[in-house]
Amino acid sequence: ADLMRVIATTAAIPNGVYVARADLPRETVEKLRAAFLKMNTDPEGREAMLKAPNDRIVPPDDKLFDPVRETAKTLRLDLEALEKR
Repeated sequence: ADLMRVIATTAAIPNGVYVARADLPRETVEKLRAAFLKMNTDPEGREAMLKAPNDRIVPPDDKLFDPVRETAKTLRLDLEALEKR
């Protein structure tokens, strides 16, 4: 018998985001951004992505986090209070 069973699922939830420190030159940030965004189409990048928990990196979009907000709402979690911890 299985020791675990799925009782509910959510929409896809994004993994962590990549950020750059504030004092990193804009040109460097843009080069990194371009490299990350093309990884899934570049042979070497694709190979590296196979070792990652995701299959591609996408441009940031706040709407991607709506499933997190909806799940928090369903669970009655106060995300602002959690952020201050």
